[in-house]
Amino acid sequence: MAATRVTIHAVGHGGEGIGRAQGEGADTRVWFVEGGLPGDVLLCEPQQVKARMIRGHLQTVLEASPMRQEAPCALAGTCGGCGWQHVRPEAQAGLKAQIVDDLARKLGVTVTTIVPSPAALGYRRRARIHFEQGREGLQLGFFGRGGHAVIDAPACPILDAPLRHALARFRRLARALPVRGELHGLSDGRRAILGIAAEAELGGQLVKLPMLGGEGASLRLKLEALLDAVLVGIVVAGPRSDLGVGLATLELDAAGPEDMSVRTGPFGFAQAQAAQNAALVAHVLGRAGGDPPPRRCLELFAGAGNFTRGLSRLVDELTAVETETRAVSSLKQLAARIGVQGGAKVLVQREPAAAALARAAAAGQRFELVVLDPPRAGLGAGPARDLARVASGRTIYVACDPATMMRDLAVMTAMGHRVVELAAFDMMPMTPEVEVVAVLAAGSGAAA
Repeated sequence: MAATRVTIHAVGHGGEGIGRAQGEGADTRVWFVEGGLPGDVLLCEPQQVKARMIRGHLQTVLEASPMRQEAPCALAGTCGGCGWQHVRPEAQAGLKAQIVDDLARKLGVTVTTIVPSPAALGYRRRARIHFEQGREGLQLGFFGRGGHAVIDAPACPILDAPLRHALARFRRLARALPVRGELHGLSDGRRAILGIAAEAELGGQLVKLPMLGGEGASLRLKLEALLDAVLVGIVVAGPRSDLGVGLATLELDAAGPEDMSVRTGPFGFAQAQAAQNAALVAHVLGRAGGDPPPRRCLELFAGAGNFTRGLSRLVDELTAVETETRAVSSLKQLAARIGVQGGAKVLVQREPAAAALARAAAAGQRFELVVLDPPRAGLGAGPARDLARVASGRTIYVACDPATMMRDLAVMTAMGHRVVELAAFDMMPMTPEVEVVAVLAAGSGAAA
């Protein structure tokens, strides 16, 4: 099959352009082209041909979409860290909302709120970085497109200044580093901490990583030599315990003296940027109240307490469920601070969300408010059914993967819940990633 002229009319989940071949007698199958944008006319080479679709490689942009720009990063063609460097920043939030709309069509709902990012570059405060010792020395950056070779990124433009500084300092440790490994970075906008992982996911498998050279005191001295006013802590994850120098956690997202910060470390979860996270939290809390206000709240995948802080001011009883060890520790500390400040009684449960939902459903428990922020895998059919049973009022579902969210929402709507609002947040510009918030209301038969 020869190279084909393809007109792109949409983008799909994952960011690929979707289009069809042009011309009389052209193949009617749908084309999926990485790097394609609505309005583009492209010359594409077919790479994968199936009964109903063709996956193509972009050879030449014949006519450029108004959304297209020159990539601001020189590594855009090889680095896998960003997939949308070719998209104008002002167009990205709208495109992401279109992706969500397409996935939500079967539910009969559309995005009603779109929140663009205030910055397209220099925004990212949390990142997972890979390193590899190669012929040209240390390669420190993201995996390349379509593989696990590390692309060296000495000045990544999407990272904030403290993270870029911390990674530059980390390069001084090159001689003590193993052949390959994984680094987690976290910034509060002024300072940064790094975590050197003990294991990583490669090709869908969790693999053990070799540790740093040096033992005990000698390794500690090497790490301490890297610390300065910006890089204020390094944590090395060990098989039984962590080795750390400087700070192990940072205080994030305090909106003012009345708002408690979230305390988390490099291996904990935090949203990629501070400004959009503040907008996200405000949006969720704005939908969490009511008249009368909810009395009991169940928070699933609570993490270190990103939503817990504000939810505790809206309800009488809050059950926060989390499994990750470090997050549970931070959550318990936060619960203690909430108690001191006279907030709601916060019960921290360390167990999987699916188990908590199954137990609550079996016991006939009901919650006027449920808030959840699951990882990409979402809930799944069984836990979604249990969620529909225990949620007697409002459910606020926050997701980083709209496809798994829509799967779960389909289960809930089939059991009487109704999606009343859908919002899209551009949390990670220069990538096709989108953060989605769905608000659901329970119907009269929803808890049956």
